[in-house]
Amino acid sequence: MNTALGLHESGRLEEAKAIYEKILNRNPEHADALHLLGLAHHQHGKNDIALRLIRKAIQIDPKRPVFYHSLGSTLDDLRQTDEAILCYQKAIRLKPDYTEAFFSLANLFHSNLKITEAIHCYQKAIHFKPDFVDAYYFMGNLFQNEMMLNQAVRCYQKAVQLKPDMANAYCNMGNAFQAQGKYQEALECYKKATCLKPDLAEVFSNMGSACKELGQWDKSFACYKKAVQLKPDYAEAFNNMGNLFESIGKLHEAAVNYRKAIKLKPDFAEACSNMGNVIKAQGDVSRAIEYYKKAIALNPNYDKAHSDLLFAMHYAPSRDPSAIFSESLAWWKQHGRPVMNKFDHNERAAFKRLRVGYVSPDFRQHSV
Repeated sequence: MNTALGLHESGRLEEAKAIYEKILNRNPEHADALHLLGLAHHQHGKNDIALRLIRKAIQIDPKRPVFYHSLGSTLDDLRQTDEAILCYQKAIRLKPDYTEAFFSLANLFHSNLKITEAIHCYQKAIHFKPDFVDAYYFMGNLFQNEMMLNQAVRCYQKAVQLKPDMANAYCNMGNAFQAQGKYQEALECYKKATCLKPDLAEVFSNMGSACKELGQWDKSFACYKKAVQLKPDYAEAFNNMGNLFESIGKLHEAAVNYRKAIKLKPDFAEACSNMGNVIKAQGDVSRAIEYYKKAIALNPNYDKAHSDLLFAMHYAPSRDPSAIFSESLAWWKQHGRPVMNKFDHNERAAFKRLRVGYVSPDFRQHSV
């Protein structure tokens, strides 16, 4: 059994499986061999076999927390979420300080958008294992997804304190800083990430975006160029390079990069919308409208593309007031009404002072 375990832990699964099977031929009720053979099949993606073996191990020895954890992982891979949650919870009831079970349960809650439950489980995992780097890192990712950026940064800082060579944590910390508008802090994180792992194309692309926001055009271009050298099919980096050229008025170069992004990723709604902006700026409003419509077809919730479409329709050579009105109603149904429903209705009372507010993204760009 020890030989099999050593082979299993070193990744030599087929050899380990052969020994587990020999043990089971001699003793079909060997719970550990059943469990570990099931786990090996799970690691090979043969989850139906894994379920049968691990469940049999549990029937033989129902008090082993690790068996329920392995069963939960297998069920999770099979998208049997409710059963997986129950298995992880059973493992924790049997072993209340079961760090790995809390971590697995947190990840499962996170992937199913049960944010409060996920945070609680990450915190429990850290409580029982204060140096649990992955728990800090994944909780940071959760906070970043929820735009809880200060909390995300603190998690990433703790992760790199525990593991100073964790390039991905530096990268994600940089992303959190960039989302806060702290571009210099973001750059420092990206530089550390590239020192640790020089082949991360995503980091160079993100670094290019931070340099762009700081007005460092040449450095921004160099970063994007490095990103596509490392990853020639990196559509997002070509799109970002297009943004850079567009922002400095080089519309032809911007269009070239947007076209590359769309060719590499035909369902890239943002690149289609950006291409529409460039073509509109070049004076071809009708073609711009085609790109906006394509972006909206790819992503119906893309409010900016829909707003740009409406704006462009007012300046199309074949301007059709009824089409503009219909598109305005479609915009309201898709984007306006859901926002309005978030606001409380005003209480109508004679003694209250009426306050009127205007909400428009256009106030940033030009007078309305």
